[in-house]
Amino acid sequence: VKSMRGELSTIDGPGMNCVCMDNVEETREAVILGDKQYALLKNTEDGTLRLKNGPSKIFMHAHEKVEKVATNECLGRKEYCLVSHSITGNTRIVEGPCVVKVEVHETVGEVLEKLSLTEQQYVIIEDKSTGMRRAEYGPVIVTPNAYEEALTVQKLPVLQAGEFIRVTDVKTGVVKMVTGPNVFRPSPYDQMEKIGNLPLLSKGEYCKLKNEESGQIRVVVGPELVELGPYDEVVLKAMLPVLKVGEYCKLKNEESGLMRVVVGPSLVELGPYDEVVLSAMLPVLEVGEYCVVKNTENGGKHIVLGPCIIELDVFDEVCVQPSKLPVLNKDEYVRITNEETGSISTTFGPKVVSLGPYDKVEEVMKCPDLAADEYLVVRNEEDGLMRNMEGPLLFQPGPFDVFEKPRKVINLKKNEYIRLRDDAGFIRVVRGERRMLPGPL
Repeated sequence: VKSMRGELSTIDGPGMNCVCMDNVEETREAVILGDKQYALLKNTEDGTLRLKNGPSKIFMHAHEKVEKVATNECLGRKEYCLVSHSITGNTRIVEGPCVVKVEVHETVGEVLEKLSLTEQQYVIIEDKSTGMRRAEYGPVIVTPNAYEEALTVQKLPVLQAGEFIRVTDVKTGVVKMVTGPNVFRPSPYDQMEKIGNLPLLSKGEYCKLKNEESGQIRVVVGPELVELGPYDEVVLKAMLPVLKVGEYCKLKNEESGLMRVVVGPSLVELGPYDEVVLSAMLPVLEVGEYCVVKNTENGGKHIVLGPCIIELDVFDEVCVQPSKLPVLNKDEYVRITNEETGSISTTFGPKVVSLGPYDKVEEVMKCPDLAADEYLVVRNEEDGLMRNMEGPLLFQPGPFDVFEKPRKVINLKKNEYIRLRDDAGFIRVVRGERRMLPGPL
């Protein structure tokens, strides 16, 4: 209705209304809204908006018009949506089950499904405005707020007895070890590795663990379930060396360089930096046997006589393998060279030859057994002098003596003679009757 002064007003039905001096400008239908509907009305005079939710019958004001009539979102029990205000920029969350009632300048965003977590699930939710995170654990229904984003829903790690998981807090850098039996609830900033099995050592087994933070190594010997620290890594799992009677091993400490020997029967206990550099049988000497042992650190040697098991020290090594001591009969001899001094000697039987650590034995030789009609020309290689040795005689050569086969003595009869020439070319005649032994030259 427009008055004579030009003012507009409305008269709502139902009913009969008397209009005297005013003019009827327009007859309008009331806006009927259902339960889930709403209408947005705009004042054409000042541009203001108002919103009316149903169920309702709307009689618009004189300067109002319908901008839109729409249906409110209906949210189920597991649904929610974000409602944004276009003027203030604020966002609010509406959780179902309900009908979303909006206000002027509000817009309903996408209808989302709530996160329904079972007892074995969890989810990390991140606030995009602050970067902060929080964790939600099932069983629960989770509704993120307007600025939150739910990351992937995951299963809670279930650790059985003997299992572990290494967890790093990406915010603080702190590493921790979680062991079973346990259902682990990760914190918002936890980063987890794969579930692993704790080393289970049986009797006689061992393992070496290295702390990757400090570099330290430790040894754990079974039977035991090994408890790992947050920075521990298994670098070796093996059986401890078992030495029987007559066996030995050499161990070197890789950190200090020191070495030690362990002799069986024994279960070898290894330190964190010990490495087995040699495992072998100890030399066994029978009666009448010997061997020479050299110390590789100072170069010294010593001889060991059987019967025995030779106990070797850290730097000992057998430089002359077990051998029989020379056993000389009455008519035998042997030359022996001392490799330290270079001196040469001879030893005669019958006897068992006693040797020193630097003695080198040549071949056992027979002493020349000269008959009554034999002689031997002998030359000393040290001074070059020569001499005759006349039988009968069991000749025992000196260390530098060399000789050929025995020669026959010349027996001259009364009517016989012999002419002899020496190395200088001089000739002499010898007449019988006599026993003739030519000179060595």
